[in-house]
Amino acid sequence: DGRSSQQHDLKQLQRELEMSGIDYNNIWDEIETSIQIVMKRFIYLRNSECSTKVENSLADVSDSSCGESFIHSTHSPICSIPKIMGFDYIFDSSTNPYLLEVNRFPGLEPRSTMDLDVKQSVVYDAWVAACDRMGIPKKYLQGLRPSKHKGFSLKRLSLD
Repeated sequence: DGRSSQQHDLKQLQRELEMSGIDYNNIWDEIETSIQIVMKRFIYLRNSECSTKVENSLADVSDSSCGESFIHSTHSPICSIPKIMGFDYIFDSSTNPYLLEVNRFPGLEPRSTMDLDVKQSVVYDAWVAACDRMGIPKKYLQGLRPSKHKGFSLKRLSLD
């Protein structure tokens, strides 16, 4: 009816959808596809902006503030640290997901116990991914693992 909203973690959402006879995997595939489209566009625009800046300034590409060549240099472990982004979706009455917004700097301050569990896991998983990319042993993060961590929450999406 458009007058109420609820926030769920993905497992709770999956249970509720499946109890209503709705195919959770189909919805999740649609969401993943929309995220891939957004990220491909973001990468394209970032690379286009980088090329334009380099062409317009006679600067060496390696000194470009865009960092495209820097990212592929010996400094790449520092520049390839995962970025947490927030993708907000809403469902219509037919359970079609619609992307509302992409938050480049999502709020990580929890608003509820469930929110605390979700956000702590996402932040922890981002640190695990960063350590993995930089070759830092995961043992350094074991003391930071949230008590209700249910497993790795990140998934690598193909952007090809």
